[in-house]
Amino acid sequence: MEIRAEVKATYKEISEYFHFDEVLNIRYYEKKGDEDLYKTIIRIPECDIKNTNQPITLGRLKQKVVKKCVDSFPIHSKVIFANGSSRMIYASSLYWEAEYAKTYAEHFKTKVVHIERISGGNGMEELLYTPKLPKGFEQEDFNVEEWLSMAEENEKKVRELDRKAKESGSILYRFLYEPVADGKGIYQIIKVNKKTCRIRYCSTDGYNEYQVRQWGEIATVPMQYVLDALGRQDYLDNLHKKKEPGQP
Repeated sequence: MEIRAEVKATYKEISEYFHFDEVLNIRYYEKKGDEDLYKTIIRIPECDIKNTNQPITLGRLKQKVVKKCVDSFPIHSKVIFANGSSRMIYASSLYWEAEYAKTYAEHFKTKVVHIERISGGNGMEELLYTPKLPKGFEQEDFNVEEWLSMAEENEKKVRELDRKAKESGSILYRFLYEPVADGKGIYQIIKVNKKTCRIRYCSTDGYNEYQVRQWGEIATVPMQYVLDALGRQDYLDNLHKKKEPGQP
């Protein structure tokens, strides 16, 4: 979703957030007069934050979004960089925690020394999916054979995590397989509400070509849709197992 907010900030602050921030995705800003005030349009996860004409700092707005969108930013960490600086970051998973830390390090022209977990992630590591990718993947300088092996390993990991989640008796952390073009988009259920579920895209090869267009990376979908999809998947899995040798 997008909100409109009047932000109190210096040009340096507003330009840095515009360049990159893991929570506030500034799409547009315009200075108001000679004061350090900016009219902004900011993209944030779906939540009940409203547009506001009351001036607010970027730091305060960021905290409000993190508080309102707990399911989108359950992990809070402090990143220590080689140049002696540090930064608090928020992430949806361990994978994105590392990615955001790396992005900030590149921006500051330094390296990540340590990531200190402040909160979140406890007990989540076992069932939340994180893809395994070869060294040099982002620069497209990687071993193709290693990449293919890791993609296969990731697919096995998804099936293993889905099995464990199913055995727990809950739909939380299970996976949806949605048809996309000539393949399927894999999404994990990361939060269960009364009538909806929060889902997150899970790539097995590091690319996002099978994201569902109307869902994107993270989406909220009706509970009944999720239950119907899982029911179909489990039915087909049971049929497949019965066809295996040695099955009655």
